Amino acid sequence: MNELTDRKYKNPPIVEALVDIRVAPSTPRDYLEIVDDFSKRITPRYPKRVAINSPLLDGTVAMMGVRFLDNEEFKAVDISPTQYVYRVRKYVGWEVFEPDAKSCWSEYAEWVGDCKITRIAVRYTNRFDIKIELAKGDPLFHPSITDPLEKNENLLTYALHTMIFQPDLQATVSLQRGIVPPNKADEVSIVLDIDVFRDLDDSQILSSANTVELWDIIDSLHVCGKKYFEKSITDKVRQEINK
Repeated sequence: MNELTDRKYKNPPIVEALVDIRVAPSTPRDYLEIVDDFSKRITPRYPKRVAINSPLLDGTVAMMGVRFLDNEEFKAVDISPTQYVYRVRKYVGWEVFEPDAKSCWSEYAEWVGDCKITRIAVRYTNRFDIKIELAKGDPLFHPSITDPLEKNENLLTYALHTMIFQPDLQATVSLQRGIVPPNKADEVSIVLDIDVFRDLDDSQILSSANTVELWDIIDSLHVCGKKYFEKSITDKVRQEINK
């Protein structure tokens, strides 16, 4: 057992987990055709469908993609000709998350056609709702120098952003931590966002057909993210999320 990556918590703080795969299709296909083809395969599991729009300067909107959601809207698959994103709001573990993410990717890869993968990312957004009294004293996170709650409980906002290159994975870890509006007056709410991503250039060509290699990389990014989660929190926080 790896102490840093195999820990389980009774109340995991993840409010969203996602896998993000960017692609460059070798043969352009009609966008609506891709959506319709993908929809036929995925609709039984993800029956809800909404457009992902982006506002333009002239006041109109452009459709950037389509989001498919399950009935409870806990899981979603976003697709466009250049991007696949699988996300969940109720994360119960990688052993449940990965198989469905991989299955939906297989459907997307089949219908988008042969393409070069340009970016791979695994991202976890964690939210901690901590009693103000508990936030005082011993630090909640590492490094403690960036945990000003112990000094000022009236602090309205603060933010930390750190980026760390991982040579063994040829990947980058983006760690962001900050205060968000709390749900209760006697709490402080802190978000820890962990984004582990790898950009692939022409010397690291990976095709959408290389499913095994792709998910081996995704697994390694997931393990890296778990490691940095455990390195970021203190035992004080561990006790809170394990109640």
